[in-house]
Amino acid sequence: MVLVGSTVAYPPPPELPRGQTLPAERLASPTWEVLDDVRARLTAEVDDVRVLVVDGEPPRAIAGCAGEHDLVVVGRRNGHPVVHALWGSTSMATAGRSAGPVVVVPDDLPGGEPDGPVVAGVREPTDVPVVELAFSRAADLRAPLLVVSAWDVTTPYGITARELHERREAVEATLEQMLKPARDRYPTVPIRTRCEPLTPTAALIAAAGHDARILVVGRHTGTPHLGGLSATSTVRHVLRHAPCPVMVVPTSTRRPSASEEMEFDDADVPEY
Repeated sequence: MVLVGSTVAYPPPPELPRGQTLPAERLASPTWEVLDDVRARLTAEVDDVRVLVVDGEPPRAIAGCAGEHDLVVVGRRNGHPVVHALWGSTSMATAGRSAGPVVVVPDDLPGGEPDGPVVAGVREPTDVPVVELAFSRAADLRAPLLVVSAWDVTTPYGITARELHERREAVEATLEQMLKPARDRYPTVPIRTRCEPLTPTAALIAAAGHDARILVVGRHTGTPHLGGLSATSTVRHVLRHAPCPVMVVPTSTRRPSASEEMEFDDADVPEY
């Protein structure tokens, strides 16, 4: 089943008296018209399409309608970076709050099917869900898989060539151990690994280039931050700069508290 959702969060028109708003039905009407067109196009390839119109803050509404086994797909508008820095964005906030994986698609994605690899960023043992989804996606697309593991070698005293070599060997050994179960399950997926002494953001953006099918990264926190992701989050920087679609996979087992999540009552969600 394909679930297409939209949120309604329009401000009241200027001519309305202060404190008064239009009825929810009038606000939802234009949204239904847009979704009617989307559903008409989707039903050409998908049999079952549900359309929901939810009144609320977009990131919380989208995350609240999707479970941990659902895949959420949202667009990324390339607005002014200062605005994103101050207020965040719907795509980043959704990726930071969703219980399941979120694919963020840039609005300036070039046309045509890219012929590059699926790229996955792996940082720690909890990134097993990232590996699984990356292998699965590469198998579905019949594409090669490039797995990147990066570490920042910046220290006050520098690092010797021997220390760098030893660190690289240790990272490669850990990475191969993590990949072995998925390699055995997907023997037909061509795979390469890359261990880089760089910041994770720089390594992932360089690996994705301009021809990656999708970049798969892990979200290592279960706590929603302001705007969905912390200001120093690698995921946040990758979402802002990656030229290809990015899949954000939650790897933390911590569940948000009642004050952090929005509960939805099915009776309050209009469906047609």
